[in-house]
This record gives sequence, C-alpha cells and structure tokens, in this order.
Amino acid sequence: MSSYGMKAVEFALKYPPMGIEKRRELLPYKSVSSLYPAKADEDVLVTANGRQRIDIVGDPYHERVIYRRERIMDMRWKDTPEPPDVAYAIPEARNYLKQGKFEEAARVMDEATKAAGYDQWIDSRPFGVEFPRLHPRLHSVIELLTEIEEGKERCDYLRYLDMMSGEAVVRIQDEKGGVLRRSFVSFDKEAVVQKTERLNKEQFDMNIRFVAPGGYDLPDHFDQFVLVTYNDMYRIEGSDVEIKTTPESCTVSLAYDPQFGERGYCCCSVIRTDGKVSCREGGYLQVEGAKEITIISRTVKYEEAYRHSLAEQVLEEVNQIQDSYEDMLAANRAYLEPLMERSVIRLDGDWAMAAEELLNEQHGGGELSAMMLEKLYDMGRFFMITDTGDDPPSLFQHNINTNLQVCSGNMTGLPEIMDTYFKFYEDKFDDFRLNAERFYGARGVLGNIHCDYNSGKFYQFSIVYPHYCWTACLGWIYNEFWGHYLVTGDKEFLRERIVPGLKEIALFYEDYLSDVDENGKVMFYPSYSPEDPSMNDYHVPFPKDVYAMNVNSLMDVMVCREVLDNLMEACEVLGLDEPDLPKWKALRGRLPDYLMDEDGAIKEWSFKYSGENYDHRHVSHHYDIWPGRAVSPEKTPELVKPFILSNRKRGHQDDSAHGVIHRYFTAVRLGDLPDAMHNLRTLMEHGYVTRTLNTVHYPYRVFCPDLLGAMPAIVLEMLVYSDEGFIKLLPAVPGDLSKGNLEGMWLYTFAKIEKMSWDMDAGKAEVEIFSMEDQVIYVSFPVGYKEMRVDGKLYDKDENGADIEFKKNAVVHLEYLF
Repeated sequence: MSSYGMKAVEFALKYPPMGIEKRRELLPYKSVSSLYPAKADEDVLVTANGRQRIDIVGDPYHERVIYRRERIMDMRWKDTPEPPDVAYAIPEARNYLKQGKFEEAARVMDEATKAAGYDQWIDSRPFGVEFPRLHPRLHSVIELLTEIEEGKERCDYLRYLDMMSGEAVVRIQDEKGGVLRRSFVSFDKEAVVQKTERLNKEQFDMNIRFVAPGGYDLPDHFDQFVLVTYNDMYRIEGSDVEIKTTPESCTVSLAYDPQFGERGYCCCSVIRTDGKVSCREGGYLQVEGAKEITIISRTVKYEEAYRHSLAEQVLEEVNQIQDSYEDMLAANRAYLEPLMERSVIRLDGDWAMAAEELLNEQHGGGELSAMMLEKLYDMGRFFMITDTGDDPPSLFQHNINTNLQVCSGNMTGLPEIMDTYFKFYEDKFDDFRLNAERFYGARGVLGNIHCDYNSGKFYQFSIVYPHYCWTACLGWIYNEFWGHYLVTGDKEFLRERIVPGLKEIALFYEDYLSDVDENGKVMFYPSYSPEDPSMNDYHVPFPKDVYAMNVNSLMDVMVCREVLDNLMEACEVLGLDEPDLPKWKALRGRLPDYLMDEDGAIKEWSFKYSGENYDHRHVSHHYDIWPGRAVSPEKTPELVKPFILSNRKRGHQDDSAHGVIHRYFTAVRLGDLPDAMHNLRTLMEHGYVTRTLNTVHYPYRVFCPDLLGAMPAIVLEMLVYSDEGFIKLLPAVPGDLSKGNLEGMWLYTFAKIEKMSWDMDAGKAEVEIFSMEDQVIYVSFPVGYKEMRVDGKLYDKDENGADIEFKKNAVVHLEYLF
C-alpha cells in the first residue's frame, strides 16, 4: 500500500456471481449475461414477442416481473382530437415571419389553435412551459412478485438472455438446492411462459402476488416533469380494476374511464404445479411442496365493448395451451434463430464475458470493446424483431427516436419488420391529408410527429413545440421505403407503394411552397427544425434570434429535395409518363441555398433573420449526410468541411443519446474519424448502455431503444458504406476492430454482402458480393491496396478503387492485400 494512508473497499455483492469458466460451459453464444440483479428498471432483462413483453429484475429469491403490452395506454379521450382548422391564420403568420418577427408569428398561430379549443390538450410544465399532450400514456399491465426462502450459502448467481430463443434465465446455487427461473414470451402461443424450480429438482415453497396498476398505492409524480423515470404502476384515474384469484389461476382486468369509451384489458394467468396451492383475494397465492411451478399468461387489449367478464374467455384460451415449456421454447427458437442468423458479425473478444465485464473493459482503457459491440449488434436486431408486433417500435417521436429504432432493418435483412413500419404510416394517410388541409389549406399529406396506433391526426403542439410546422416527417419515413427498394430492387414495391406516397408528399409541397423570396427561391414557412429550441430547456436563456417557429429549416429543405429527386428517379426507372414531372423539376430548381456561419459551418436555418443555437441536441440539418446520402466526400467534397465544422461545434445540451448518435453518423460518413470515435465512445462509456446491454435516453436513466435499434447500423458504418453504384469497404475501422467477419449485409445498390472478412494487421480482406441486377459498381477501398483480385484474377490498381461488373443473381469474390 502507498503512503497515502487510505484504501478503497471493494463492493460486496449480495449474491456471489458465477465465474467465467462456468459461464462458458452454460451460456449460449448469442447471449447477454449479468452478474447481479437490476437495481433500476433500466437494468432489467427484457424479452418479448412484439405484442407482449416482460421486464425481469432478476432477484432469485424476491423476483419482480413487469408485464407490458403494446397499445396498453392510459386513455385521454374517446376519439383522437381532430386537427384544428387554422389555415386561415397562416397568411398573417407568414407576413410576420418574412419580416423576422418570429414571436408575433408564433402568437398568431397559438391564438388560432387555442381559439379552436386546443388549450385543453396543452399541459403546464415547470418554468411556465406550455407542453403538448404528446399521446396517451404507456403503462405496465401488471407486476408479478414471487418470493422463495433465501439460502445462506449462496454462489454462482447469473441472469442471462438467450437471443436465439428469447429465453431469460435467473439462477443461483445455495444449500437448499438453488433456484432456476426461466421465462420467455411465446410467438406461437401469444403467451408469457415462466417456470421456476430448484437446480437440484427438490421441493420448495413460493409466495406469489399479481399486482394491478394502483396496487402499490404509490403517488404518481409524472406530472412534475416530462422525461424522467416515473412510477408507471400508478392508479389510473377513472379506471375500474378487478382481480380474481383461484388456486389454478389469476385474472387482472382493467376497464378505463368510461368517458373515454368501452376500452380495457385483461391479463389472465394459469398456475400449473405439483405443489399444494392456497390463495386469497387480491392476487395472492401460496405454493407449498412444489418441484416446479409454471405460470402461463396472456394479455388482451379491447378497443370497444370491454367487460371484465371477457377475462373468462381469455383464461379458457390460456387453459387450452397444453404444450410443455420445452416445446414452446423450441417453437420460439425455430422462429427467432433464422431471423437472427440473417446478419451476423464476429469480432475479437471473449463471448462469455458478462455485460458488467464488457462495460468495465470499455471503461478501462483502449478505444472500444469489440465484444460489447458484437453483442450490441445482436441485441439491436433482437430488439427490432421482438419489439415489432401489430405496431413497429414507436417509443417517443418520429423526428429521430423511432427513426433510429428501425434504421438497421433494411441493411440487416428484416423486411418483415420494416413492412410493419411501412404499413403503420400507410394506414394513416387519410389523417395525414386532413392535417395538411386543416393546418395549411393544402392538398397532399402532412405527417404527425407522434402517431397514435389508431390515428395520424395532429394534436401534439404548442407555442414551444410547433411540430405542425415541420414538413419533413413523412419524407424521412419514405427514406426507409426508398432504402427497401435499394436493398431489394423490388420495382413492384417502388411502383405500388413508394411512388404513390411520394406523389402525395410532393403535392403538399406544391401548395405549401407557394411563396418565393427576393431571390426567387421558395420559402419554407412556417418551418421547424426538430426540436430547436428544445421544449425541455425553456428555463435556459437562448441565443439571439433563435425561435421554434421559423423560416427555411435546412432539414425541411433537404427532405423536400430528396422526395423530389427520388420521385423523379422512380418515374424514370419505371418509365412513367407523369404530367407533373415539369412541376417537380421546376420546384427542385427553386429550393433555397444553404447558408454558412462566420466560421464556415453549415447553418441550421437558411434565412437571413434566423440565429443559430449551437447547444442543441439535434443535428437535423445534417439529414443529407445521414440518413440521406446526398452529401458525401465522393459526391460533394466542397461540403465536407462545412458540415464537419457544424458537427464539431454542436453542444450536447441535455445529453440525449439520439443527438450523439446522429453526430456519430455524420462524422463517420464524412471521414472525420476522431470525432466519430469521440461520439461512439461517449455512447459506449458514459451511461447510455445498461448492465443488460439495453439502452437509455439520458445517461443512466429513462429506458429508450434509440441507441439499441441503431447499433447494427453504427457498427456497419465503420465497415461498409453503400449508395447507388458505389460501395466503400472498410472506410473507418478503428484499431480495436482490426479483425472480424461479417455475414449478411444488404447494400443500397441492389446488392448484398454474403461474407466479408478483414485483418488490418495482416493486411488482408475478402468479400463476396451478390448482385440483384446487372450493374457496374465502383468499389472503393480507401485504406489502399497492393493487390486486388476479382474472382481470383489480378485486377489493375486504380486509385484505391475500381469499377466492377456484376451480373444479376451472381456473386463476385474480391480479395485485397494491403
């Protein structure tokens, strides 16, 4: 010990964890393990089947399992509010905006919406902020509490998730025979299945409690602020809860406030055991002398004609499930495993390391933990598969959150998942048309920043959050539609689903962009750049001339350009003779120029009176770099430095993960590798990744899958970039990822990487690329190479890249020595 005279005392875990060598014998390869139970809800094990989900704390003796289901929401109305008819106020607001009178313009629209009765959908927040009611509030279905007598000689604790089956396991050894709890959510049977037994198969006793919302009788602090962790087992105002308990079952039924319609749900559980069961009212059961206890549960949501008596029917359906635990688990594996194996990455590292050890490795030195990235890659795809049911992943807004949550789907071979995402918006076009008409008197469609599962009508806005001024929503959604076309070459999809949508978006622009400035450029106004200035920071003084309702948000301009370009390209590819083509071309030519600030950085607004807010979490004005592909070092070298400056000048504001992610994508695509690694290390090291390799919105708080869904794309961007007619291999490989293998990556040029391997230290790389069309692709290898072979034949060197001819439905094998 040094002469310092003080020492640091190691933390003593309540349950001594299993060592890594035992783990290596027990764990499946595609798994995430953890060495001690969750201390916060963000650290739970999560498994789901798209519709139903459970969050497992992982205490072997005092377990808490949170049941969730999509569309389970605290209702705020019977029918979604109609968007207000405020188009009459737009001309007056525009008159103020042209003069740079932003506050006056905002007041005009605020008064118009409140006069239309929308003050009832605006909530008061701290610092006098008028905050929009974003959507009906998500809440838990029930919580299941179980208790087993604690052992004293405890060892070999472990909890883990098997991503190939969706099974979550909690286990511990002790002198009583240990505890083994296994859980999964069945895709085939639409049920949560949980089995508890001792490791030595001997008898045990267990207390069980099913808790309904309000069952803990705890206060609800949600209304004190917006994005903080809150108690979501609060009592739902106006609801009626009924719990029925028998020795064989428990049903928890909840009817929402009848003024909001006859909505409700029931969670029905069957308890199967060889032990003796007693019960009492309120969801309490006691099991004695059991060798195993299996609980099978199903939650059903009803949108109309709900009655508590419906629980009897659901319970009977659950009783009809007679398959064994192992058979149902095998069915889960048969569904999940092929989806998970479509896209696989292998990086260096010890796969048996627990999440805590991987995080320690990331914190402890070096640049990146390769194995943590590999597991996050798999976890991101597992999330997309298991969070997609009747609805796609849809937590928070469509201005960055849900976009990130699905952004890996096209490139990692999940068209079924992406189709659910596409239909979620296609089904709401009638509402989007109403939005366009009511707000702007326009034809076409205006997307909603946060669609309800049953509505696309716009009601989420206030003077500090004027998202109806953001016209880019649907354009961004259709970027993913376009991506599906580029990775599949599906011209029927292009004709039947992309072109009709883009035409309606373009029709909106035709009416919305009715005015021009002194330079003959169309004016996007009122315009909004998500979410600048942030709705959460209205107690912070903003820079001069920074206002939410504004003119010529660069993102709005970029998305309009992309919509028009893709629409015109689609018409050319399909040979469509469109009468509106001249209009689209003319509009494309009248889009505003981009502006730079005094340092040469691209500005967020292309309007002379608009100031810049550099400490803002979003970088919406980088859209054409990511998710778009219009700006790149190869296509627009003159714009690389202005965008790098813009990216590097941006502050973190409130440390939201999505802003750091977007800055990472910007940096890695522009070749700014130091800044890319800075942002990626921020995400990996500073509290955004939990002890079960799930992710959060802010460091260490607020569960949010933005980063999780984006992780496969984050990893792949370092290895491959693609665009029509262009592939860039190994563009940004950091030292800690110097060796690896990849199988299954879909490229945005009608091609797919079947296999790729690389060893930067040995100077070798190989890739097999399958093409869906006859085409010539320029394959760039920016590292530089001494030798390149195409299907075994030596190819002449040509400035670190070459035009390669690909034949339809054939594979080209490329080998590099460098």
